[in-house]
Amino acid sequence: MANRMAKRCSASFNLAGVLGAAREAAWRDARGRAEQYAALAGVALGRVLRIDEVGGARPVLPLAGRYEAQAAAGPAVEVGEAEVGARVAVTWALLDPPLPPAGERSW
Repeated sequence: MANRMAKRCSASFNLAGVLGAAREAAWRDARGRAEQYAALAGVALGRVLRIDEVGGARPVLPLAGRYEAQAAAGPAVEVGEAEVGARVAVTWALLDPPLPPAGERSW
């Protein structure tokens, strides 16, 4: 029973793949927002200056007292859902728009 359940869990939930997809979606969202703000400001996005993954794994707390016996027995496996997400903060350089030709400048 334990082997069959372990195979079923690993086959139906690939954390690395799901987290990778969440990171890609977070990147697309960050880039889209940055492009929108840059366009509103009349500038263009330059190169990426910094990338920070916001949040992260929760710390693992040690079990004490009566919970040690339950932990030694192994995890309980239940059918359910897991929500996986990613948040990213990206800093881009902003590029000034190109100057108009000399004959079209207003200054």
